[in-house]
Amino acid sequence: MRTRKQYVLLISFIVITLTLIFTVPGCSLAGKLFEKPPAENNPVQVLWDEAPEGTIAVLINQPTIEQKADFKPTERLVLEDSGEGFLLIPAEKVEEITIWSLEFNGSDFVRKKDVYKNLDPDDEYILDLTVMRPEGGPHYEISVVSDGGEASYYIAYNGKEGNPNIEYIEAD
Repeated sequence: MRTRKQYVLLISFIVITLTLIFTVPGCSLAGKLFEKPPAENNPVQVLWDEAPEGTIAVLINQPTIEQKADFKPTERLVLEDSGEGFLLIPAEKVEEITIWSLEFNGSDFVRKKDVYKNLDPDDEYILDLTVMRPEGGPHYEISVVSDGGEASYYIAYNGKEGNPNIEYIEAD
């Protein structure tokens, strides 16, 4: 037969054990809530991990609903209300993004004027651009400048192969 003192000790032991079981894992879980997510859970990081060396911007053409959810735009720009468009995701080292309207001078497409300029995009900047990709001559050109070089990209449709869902813009 157990004494009253033994019952109190047994109940105290059970209470302390249960308290430790439920509080120690909770502490480690709370610490995990503030950790930076691993790359496999960060779609932007995964995108950059797969990019070729020298890439200074990524285009996601006609993004799906899931892609728009994964790559939330910082800014939206409508140049032509065509229902077509893409997400422009510059590298962290990009210092300037300019979109130029173009005109054909008889032999070449030349920059007419800048219709958009961002002189200091944030590190997590994403532009949702609505614009038509003409099969003929381009109406617009994107210029991206970084400390690693610069690149130009004509917004046009590739009638031979089509435009892939993901395109990489590499510095010259």
